[in-house]
Amino acid sequence: PAVVDAFDGIVHRLPKVDDHSGLRTEALERIAKLASEPPERDTLVTYTWFHDGDTVPGASEPCVLPDGPGLWWVSGTSAQGCSALSDTLSVCPEVTISQNGTVLFVASGFVGYAWTLNGAPVGGNDPFLITQGDGLYGVTITDANGCVVSATYLLSTLGVAEAGAEGMRMSVYPNPTHGPFTVVVEGLVSGPAVVEVLDPGGRVVHSVPLASTADPSRSVVLPTLARGTYLVRVWHGPVQRLTRLVVE
Repeated sequence: PAVVDAFDGIVHRLPKVDDHSGLRTEALERIAKLASEPPERDTLVTYTWFHDGDTVPGASEPCVLPDGPGLWWVSGTSAQGCSALSDTLSVCPEVTISQNGTVLFVASGFVGYAWTLNGAPVGGNDPFLITQGDGLYGVTITDANGCVVSATYLLSTLGVAEAGAEGMRMSVYPNPTHGPFTVVVEGLVSGPAVVEVLDPGGRVVHSVPLASTADPSRSVVLPTLARGTYLVRVWHGPVQRLTRLVVE
């Protein structure tokens, strides 16, 4: 007589037993054990990892930490020599905007580039952009694997072209912040001023006027924002000052 394994259809012979009830019980327990054990052929014993089609040297474990962007997959082989491929995972690149004089740039080699200034489209489909004044610049890249990654860069200068406002200064504290924060503007001349907070897309999420007084130093407390990076901008006539705010 034989029993068919419930998992893989393998046929096992029953152990030879006599009429003693103890041996019969032992045989039944062995049969139950055979039926409950998963087939060994489902256990992978070797792993080969691939990155963009190339074998990853030394990567032979079931888990691996990708060391670069691109397409990653793994081939597994069982003790019986059966092998199969995993799904393919796309690891997206990191993008950082750098500055060289009046030019902002990112790494080349991507499929598409979309630049913005304070949320409005600027420039062309290039890995670089000639700056157009102070503000919050952004770029969104698209790579050949379909990854879409964005980065921002705050450009804030104190050029002599901002005549009459050389003494205007702005500070934000605490920064980084976990809650409300204070914006202090010093060196103002007569006339109104406006404090604005912009999100990474260049949208104004808060706009607070500073009353026109003879006091050259004015401040305003703004409420808690969602976690992220923001641009704080002060307008005083035709002049602006900008700084970055991090909300944790």
